[in-house]
Amino acid sequence: MKILGIGGSDHDVASCIVENGEIKIAIEEERISRDKYALGTNLLLGLSRKYCLKELNLSIKDMDAIVVDDILAETAYYPLRNKVTKISHHLAHAASVYYPSPFSEAAVLIVDNAGSLIADENGKQGLETISYGIGSGLKIDFFEKITGENWIEARLGASRKVYQRGDCDDSLGHFYKIVSGKLGFKFSENGQFFYPEAGKTMGLAPYGDNHYYKDIKKYVDFGPKGRITMPFSDNKLAAAIDEIIENDGGGDKAFQCHAHIAKACQQILEESLTYCCEYLYEQTKMKYLCYAGGVALNCVANGKLKEKLPFEDIFLFPACGDNGTAIGCALWGTYNAKTGNIPDKKSSIVTKPYFGRSYGDDEIEQALQKFDNIAWEKVSNPARIGAQMIYEGKIIGWFQGGCEFGPRALGHRSILADPRNPEIKDIINSRVKFREAFRPYAPSVLRDHVTEIFERDEDSPFMLLTVSVKEDKRAVVPGITHVDGTARIQTVTDEDNGIYAEIIREFYKLSGIPLLLNTSFNVKGEPIVETPEDAVNCYLKTGMDFLIMKGYIVSKKETTKG
Repeated sequence: MKILGIGGSDHDVASCIVENGEIKIAIEEERISRDKYALGTNLLLGLSRKYCLKELNLSIKDMDAIVVDDILAETAYYPLRNKVTKISHHLAHAASVYYPSPFSEAAVLIVDNAGSLIADENGKQGLETISYGIGSGLKIDFFEKITGENWIEARLGASRKVYQRGDCDDSLGHFYKIVSGKLGFKFSENGQFFYPEAGKTMGLAPYGDNHYYKDIKKYVDFGPKGRITMPFSDNKLAAAIDEIIENDGGGDKAFQCHAHIAKACQQILEESLTYCCEYLYEQTKMKYLCYAGGVALNCVANGKLKEKLPFEDIFLFPACGDNGTAIGCALWGTYNAKTGNIPDKKSSIVTKPYFGRSYGDDEIEQALQKFDNIAWEKVSNPARIGAQMIYEGKIIGWFQGGCEFGPRALGHRSILADPRNPEIKDIINSRVKFREAFRPYAPSVLRDHVTEIFERDEDSPFMLLTVSVKEDKRAVVPGITHVDGTARIQTVTDEDNGIYAEIIREFYKLSGIPLLLNTSFNVKGEPIVETPEDAVNCYLKTGMDFLIMKGYIVSKKETTKG
């Protein structure tokens, strides 16, 4: 049975094909259109859908069902509109994290900005903001939903048809978005809506203290049945932050003022999520938790939840945000089909996130031949050569296999560097990524060596947990140690990560350090590279020293100045 899932909202559109419970292919629209978050992409083109079908040599007629997220922009599935089944946004999130989890039964928590428009038993409408549920066997059921009112809408021109709703009251995602926007962390704006860069707020928070905690916390209140009350539509929170910045954030005090605001926001988010999880545990007494929604990308909060909560384990899907709902839709269709051979148990456990297509030698060489300002050679041991380059202080682009699904680079589309260099963060921020100096970089560490460097022995294959670096190791790996002594780790194994584990092991042999600095293969404002040609283009406009694609070593030709 083949199911096509298309997910997202007005952003982060993606497609996925699942066959008999196995994720065969999945890709985000942005990787093909080259518009970050697919903002501004003509969704009528169906780029991600066509990519998936072409790779598997299938057509729409071969699909047993097509399932879409009901808040997805209609243009993303318009040619298929009479063939689709729609499911709610939070159900799509839940399916994306429960079905790929290793658990046969688990509590389910979904937290984001806003989901589907639903009505309670009294007919009162609101947007999903927090959903509490249980996954058992092949079924997912919610027993409590928190909804937000006073949302804003975007409408199409002449028809005035609503194509987006969001930014409502009682939303943790909206709370973090308001603060991020006031700190200047906006990727794009469209009328009343803007797309926040929430990761910057999270990265800035450790530079601050709780100076403004009380000023901001009074706008967030915990209520019964897991409810968090946040009346944002009155704009009082936004006005309070404006006042703080106006009074305390002038001139050279701006950075510290912003950091204090970010710190308060981050702490309030962590306290709120702890409250949600404690309520969920009290109601379910489940051993395991599956957690998704855009807020689940906050790896600092995730690390603290993992450490403090009574759940024995937490599963986080690599694409917690709206892009992940494409996989959720396809998996929900697999296990809830009206016809066809429904699996009798979950068969979609995910341990690695490489769902994109691989590129062969011929395709790589064709891409390389388009550029006259590079030199390249094919080698038999790219991991060993790459490790030696990094050991000698070089920064390399690393392109292997199919791309990762989700916002984290996990060793197939990565920029790699030596974590021992205390200057490497500043070098990459200024010379390669062109981004803010305060933002940290993450390590990819061999799973069997985690406790040599870090305080806790954690599995974190998708780089969604932050843990503390051992105090005596912080000076050893300063390139991946944030200002508060933490790091957002990816744990790597030979079984799941193949040649990526190999290059880390080769570096370990040379340096005695079982990890590499790993950041996404892109520059500020662009999506992660997808094709060999994307990789060369990105490499050439940055200060990366070498590019390794599969077994090809690529370097820049020296230019002679006349």
